[in-house]
Amino acid sequence: MKCSYCEKEIYEDENFYIISDDICCSGCCKEETYTYYKICDETYEEDEVIPFDTREEAIADYKNNIDAFKHGITEMEHSNAPYKEHYIKRYKEKIKEAQQLIEILKEDEEG
Repeated sequence: MKCSYCEKEIYEDENFYIISDDICCSGCCKEETYTYYKICDETYEEDEVIPFDTREEAIADYKNNIDAFKHGITEMEHSNAPYKEHYIKRYKEKIKEAQQLIEILKEDEEG
């Protein structure tokens, strides 16, 4: 029998999968783990949650983000990109959000 996706011959001693009535070889079908976070009744995908080990690590990460957003503003100010004002506004909002999070993290750290 052949794989419905890559048409590779699947021999009798090889593993295979059946997906939606198609035969699939082990080379085409890879098992992956999907990580998500559940907070109260809300579900968040892995790319929406940022884990940190320490407050210092989080503060440093947000300071780096602020630097990147400031750089993005400078780049946009010197470009002719369409919607550049939208991007600049969004970067400024992101900077404000990051600064607020840094302040919260510092307040919690101080007591």
